[in-house]
Amino acid sequence: MCSRAREARQVRARPCYVCQRVSPGDLLIPLLLVSAIAIARLASALRGIPWAQSRSWWFALATVVGGGLITFPLAPEMTGVVAFALVAVLLIAPTQLMSAAQDALRRGAERRGVALARIASTLHPSAALRERARLHRLITDLRAGREPAAEIQHFSAQSPEMAALLPALIAHLHGDTQAVLEHLGDPQTRHQLLASGLGLAYLRAIATTTDSGEAIAAAFHAFGSADPNLQQPEQLALVSVFLPALVGDVATTRYHAELLRAYLGPAEPGIACALAIARAGHREAALQTLDEAALRHRSDRIASQHIKAYRRVIEECVDRPPSPSQALAEILNILRRRAPHLAELAALEGRGAERLPLTWSIGGVLIAVHVLVSLTGDPLDPVHLYGWGALATSLFSAAEGWRLVTSTLLHAGLLHLIFNLVGLRFFGRFVEPLFGRARMAVIYIGAGVLAALAVAIIAGHDTPQILVGASGAILGLGGATLAASLRRPTLRKSSRGKAQIRGLVLIFGLQLAFDALAAAVSSTAHIAGFILGFLFGLILTPPAPSMAPPSAQPDPDAARPVDAAPEPSASP
Repeated sequence: MCSRAREARQVRARPCYVCQRVSPGDLLIPLLLVSAIAIARLASALRGIPWAQSRSWWFALATVVGGGLITFPLAPEMTGVVAFALVAVLLIAPTQLMSAAQDALRRGAERRGVALARIASTLHPSAALRERARLHRLITDLRAGREPAAEIQHFSAQSPEMAALLPALIAHLHGDTQAVLEHLGDPQTRHQLLASGLGLAYLRAIATTTDSGEAIAAAFHAFGSADPNLQQPEQLALVSVFLPALVGDVATTRYHAELLRAYLGPAEPGIACALAIARAGHREAALQTLDEAALRHRSDRIASQHIKAYRRVIEECVDRPPSPSQALAEILNILRRRAPHLAELAALEGRGAERLPLTWSIGGVLIAVHVLVSLTGDPLDPVHLYGWGALATSLFSAAEGWRLVTSTLLHAGLLHLIFNLVGLRFFGRFVEPLFGRARMAVIYIGAGVLAALAVAIIAGHDTPQILVGASGAILGLGGATLAASLRRPTLRKSSRGKAQIRGLVLIFGLQLAFDALAAAVSSTAHIAGFILGFLFGLILTPPAPSMAPPSAQPDPDAARPVDAAPEPSASP
């Protein structure tokens, strides 16, 4: 008898951790628990929303509950699976996709945001979501210089707010500051438009048409009190770059544009520097800077439209710095102090934050391996899994150390794989941009391999188990998330860091509940992976960037962005 056949017979003969097939009934309570949490959170969020806007979500909640109630008397063991599947498709996926779409649009990834919004509106039977996806497409068209009349008319007819917002937005994108001021002339309309996201447009229109520092400071305070977007790191970074430009502070503009480049679009550093040069009294040099930027970005339609709009602004703006103002000086000082903290968060909040090649590559490998295992046999059969590289504690020896790696690529069924892919995406979007791909790979592989080894050592030959799954490695990323948050206070205090910690607590708590309620789950691997990931994270968390304020840079040219032209001399 060959060695592999003898091992397979031993696996079949001994009782082990996943030898008994995982039935849907084993997952009834854990899946119902997850479903109940999702339903409760969404119901809580919908209570303050008018019925006309939330009725499709209430119908989705009723569908989930009704599906569970119908399934229970017919097939009780399938109730958890059905309820969770309905929650995932109708509630979780659309909300997560729409949130990702809004993040992408806020970071300037218009096409990606539109695509995600379209998928979200397809999954959820909600007219509101479909309208939001359609609005995203319209805004992307407007930014690229296209003005579809039918779409503009459609949204303008929906409400007085939209009828006021779209003309003001179009005027802003054309660089028509006088039209923007006319649209925002009425105080009540102004407050509504600022709350809709036109705060920076209003600030630009005021600052480029006056040389009063007090008027600019008052416009900023109106912007900050009405526009909730100012609390977003991306918007605050834009203001940190463009407000110094609007008051003619060339050195601070260059410094912030370089420091906060991850938040800016391709042409925005050059645009900001050109605007600062113009407000400092050197309009011809500023227009030359814009011409150079236009040549560099001529293939990017949105960037070209942005440059074209600012050319008009610079041609018409007041070409002298504003009068001194204590209020304006205090605002600029606050922005200078916040800029290094924004730069520290840039990896997580900037435009490239959602580019996760390693995370998606790991997910792709896990999916590909599961497809191969499923095509060649039963992915719930322990003997089949063992043949593909699962770790059997009763047979493990140093010669089979390779199974510490291969076992993390296998999953006992599709549901197991889906859970791990969700966790991988949640933690990967924090760990990969912060730690970098190389360090994340070390954490993922190290936590996964050592967690499997811990199971093999603790279980030993007398407690036969078969171990498969990437849960140990993924919870290792969770441990690294906690370690980074502890080591970097700015991360811990940021909105993204707080959301990550809340998600970590929820996921780890649900995982412990699964461990207690589902017989075919290894709590040892999960706890070991989390602790090992935490230790790796303490060692590998990159230090906070060291940044000197503009006053500490004797040569402002050292911080000049590549799009910026040389600073003009004092002579005209």
